[in-house]
This record gives sequence, structure tokens and C-alpha cells, in this order.
Amino acid sequence: MQRSFIREILEAISPQTLSLAGGLPDESLFPLQALSHCAQKVLSQPHSLQYSISQGLPVLREKIAQHYSELGFPTNVDEILITTGAQQALDLLSKALASSGLIVESPAYLGAIGAFKSNQIPLVEIEMEEDGIELESLRAKLPKHRLAYLMSDFQNPTSRRYSLSKRQEIARLIESSEAILIEDGAYNELYFKERFPSISSLIPHRSFHVGTFSKILSPSLRVGFIRASKENLAKILPYKESMDLHTSGITQGIVNAFWEEYDFKAHKEKIRHAYALKAKALAQALQTHCPSFSFKEPEGGMFIYGSFAKGVDARALAFDSLKQGAVFVPGGEFYLQRRQSPEARLNFTHLDPRSLDLGVQIIAQTLRAQTKQ
Repeated sequence: MQRSFIREILEAISPQTLSLAGGLPDESLFPLQALSHCAQKVLSQPHSLQYSISQGLPVLREKIAQHYSELGFPTNVDEILITTGAQQALDLLSKALASSGLIVESPAYLGAIGAFKSNQIPLVEIEMEEDGIELESLRAKLPKHRLAYLMSDFQNPTSRRYSLSKRQEIARLIESSEAILIEDGAYNELYFKERFPSISSLIPHRSFHVGTFSKILSPSLRVGFIRASKENLAKILPYKESMDLHTSGITQGIVNAFWEEYDFKAHKEKIRHAYALKAKALAQALQTHCPSFSFKEPEGGMFIYGSFAKGVDARALAFDSLKQGAVFVPGGEFYLQRRQSPEARLNFTHLDPRSLDLGVQIIAQTLRAQTKQ
């Protein structure tokens, strides 16, 4: 099994490297004082250090369920399972829903591909279009495989967003094929203007909706969750119990305390506003310094995805740029079979606007040097 290119890059970069590679949040937006207060509160309670129930703290699950309900997706506390990050959620689902074939987007999120491959699930690629997965292929393949993994909001790596009409049609296809949907909602809170309803909300008994606090609070807390019917969660719970008994009661408690004592809604709005400005800054830098890079400005998420001119090897460019002090992820890494490609994914959330501009300048200079060779 191959390692993730992004995880390897994170180990290779120095503190001076301008990294547009990993999907790292802006550290200046972490609510340090608030989380410190919450941690002190949690650690003052001895039961926080005790074993806990496998499904997760009921008080936190209740808040998550209420949030889903407020979004028009009626949910109760028994329909939430807390996981150790969204990555564990994908691993659990891979184990519990072992299949003769799982439909995935192409290109697709590396972490999901890794989780599915590690559990020996055969993967079936379907191309991503501008407004989501290509429907005719989905319509043809879904009756056979009856399991699909999709990221409908600001898909990783492409940052594309499924249209409302495509969401409705996918829900209809899942229902008519008696299939199951794993919908990854990692970025659904990072919309810049408008929130769309999840596909899962249209088919609550045929879906597992995966969420995380990594993008909106802190990735180091490692708190994620799955929203599914009580009957469907019962299939997952034994695997959760055997994997780690339960997610850390300390980090669950910190998330719960933050939600209780601080304005979580205002915090998310602050993040969305900051990331929208950063997305524009990266877009401007690309248009100014690297006009041959074609892309569409995202409506949310953490990345700009696009393509250099035909014939450019983005992987070679990424490694050459790393030597000069900047790095991004080549798009060929996001396909089931790694390929040489001019496509690239660039993160805009981690660096400040000036550093984003400098990073793009380095990449553009490296590209010009390659072209002259």
C-alpha cells in the first residue's frame, strides 16, 4: 500500500516552506483562549478521564443532532455516532459496509481512497463534472455496486459543488437502486455565500453522512461523527467498539464545552469570511503570476483546483518548487492510478495572503525555468 503524497510532503517541508499542499486550517483562527478555558473545565471533572460509551457523549451527540434538525434534516441523539476524526468514520464504514464495489469520484479524496483500499474494497471510478459526478455512468453502475462515496460540498480535490438538481437526481438513483450513500461533509460548513442541503437529507435511511470539527474548530482534537438511522448505526458500532472503545472523552468534552459556552455560529462565520478573502487572494496571485494556470474560483472549501498548460508534469513541478521553497499537490495523485497530469490542487486557508502570493511566484518561476529546459 502506498503512502499519501500529502502526508509525505508534510514530513519533508521545513518551517520556511510556503506550503499550499495540505488542507491545513488557519492557525490564527483557532480560538486558543476559549479552548484553553474549555480544556481546564473538562479536566477539572474526574469523570472526563474515565472510560466512556462507544457511541459518544450524549450531550455532544444531542447538539450535533439538533444542528442537523435546524438545517432541515430531522435527527435525534440515537442517530449520531462520534468518531475519532472523519478519517476513522471512513475506515469504520469501509469495514462495516464491505462491498463487491464502491463507486468513487474521479479524482477523489486521498484519505478516503486509502481507507477503502486498506479494507480491500474494489473501487469504481466515475468522472467528476463541474456540477458533480457524471450521472449517466452513475445510473449505469449503481444497480450493480449499490454503494457510493461522494463529497457534494467543495469536493476534495476539485472544490466543485454538486448542483441542487444533481443532488436530487442522485438521491432518486440511490433510492431506486436500493443502494447506500456515504456522503462526506467535511467542508459543508465552509460555504462562502449559500448552504445547500445534503444529499443524505433526501434519503435519511439510505445514507451515512460524515462530519468533522477539524475544519471549523481544530483538527488536532480528532472529533468527527456519522449521522445515520439508528438501524444503520447499529452496523457500525461493533467496529467502533473493537477499534478504540470510544473517542477521547477529553476532546469530546472540549468540543461540547465550546459549543455550550461560546458562539459557535459566529466562530464559523468568522472562518468563512476569512477563507473567502484568502480564496480571492490566491486566485488573484494565480491570475497575476501564473496566467497559464486555468481554474474556477471556488464557492467554499479550502482549495483551488486547476490545470497548468498541456504537457506540464505537475508532479515534477511540485518537487522542483519544493526545492525553491514552495509546494502544492499535483492532481495526478488523486486518481486511483497515479498519473502524469498538468492538474494541481492549491490550498488557500493555511497561509496569509502575502505568503500565498510569494508561494505562487515561486511556483511560477519554477515553471518558467522548467519550460526553458
